[in-house]
Amino acid sequence: MTDFTEPPPSGNPPAPAQVNQSTAAVLDQSTAAVLDGNAAYAAFGHGTMVMGVIHLVAPNAHLLPLKAFRADGSANLSDILSAVYYAAQHNANVINMSFDMKVNSQEFSNALAYANQLNIICVSSAGNDGLPETVYPAAYTADVMGVASTNDLDQRSSFSNFGLIVWVAAPGEQIITTYPFSTYSAGSGTSFSAPFVSGTAALFHELQPSGAQTDAAQAIAHAQPVGPGMGNGRLDVVQALQSVHPTNTSPDFAAAASPASKTIIAGESAVFTASLSPGGGFNGIVTWTCTGAPPAATCTVSPSSVALDGSNNVSSKVTIATTARIPPWLASSSSLFPTFPLPCVGFFCPPPQPRGTPRGTYVIRLTAASQTLTHTAQVSVTVN
Repeated sequence: MTDFTEPPPSGNPPAPAQVNQSTAAVLDQSTAAVLDGNAAYAAFGHGTMVMGVIHLVAPNAHLLPLKAFRADGSANLSDILSAVYYAAQHNANVINMSFDMKVNSQEFSNALAYANQLNIICVSSAGNDGLPETVYPAAYTADVMGVASTNDLDQRSSFSNFGLIVWVAAPGEQIITTYPFSTYSAGSGTSFSAPFVSGTAALFHELQPSGAQTDAAQAIAHAQPVGPGMGNGRLDVVQALQSVHPTNTSPDFAAAASPASKTIIAGESAVFTASLSPGGGFNGIVTWTCTGAPPAATCTVSPSSVALDGSNNVSSKVTIATTARIPPWLASSSSLFPTFPLPCVGFFCPPPQPRGTPRGTYVIRLTAASQTLTHTAQVSVTVN
């Protein structure tokens, strides 16, 4: 179980199902062991390993470990249901289930439907028999995303189940993860594929706190194809999250400028593009100002005020216009090129300097403001 928040849910949650204690389930991964291959550790630390993978994907998620299985990797359905209901009633947002059972249970189905009604995202491993078989909870496809395993060549792992119960696949071979006693372990199995998807679901929840199981599943379906029987393909975290329209953001905008730098000769102009990108549906007037222009130069932004409509980017043209430098003797005899008078030191008075943009590299600061919102971007100009 992973990613929970406080306080308790409001309203009247659905009534929990009655428990049938006669059904057993087994962990998908019974061969996980520390790297030295000590068989005495088989099945021990399975939950710690699964949690380590979730933390790898979603390091800021709050983890709620719930133990329902014995050290030999078996469990009664009653203990599993207790864990599901405990997670649901203690504000879990995502439930990871790295186990399977061969027999359908109406009580288990009801428990996951209960979680679904609370907008809890449920993820399950698809099993390790290498068959297109039906196992639960992955087969509860209305409420659960079933996860198969792939190898490092983006192929189905030979042990991974496949078929209709699979929504997506994720790496599941020799996954290095956390282990008891402050060490690490390598494990293979769909048990370690599922938490990659659960971690992604936690990241999805950060972007869409009110998103439901179906919303998360649609986002995670943006995956890389890896062959038949593997659902929507191998998990692509970046692609999945990029498909999500965030609902947890206040209206705002971002400011940027390009290119980052330009080199010109005194007397020339450097032209940049300043752009604004609305976020969270921001719409309003944004005004640009420019500071940091070199001596004898101007900085202008056109248009200096733009309107954002909540979805489309808007660009402005930034022009840094410099002044040519001329020889001092010409500057001192021509009113067209006034000079910079320099103070005398003792009896020494330095010769007059021409007016023009001095050599150097200058940082131009562009500020975009709209009421209480302010963002900046910067570019640099080198004048030769």
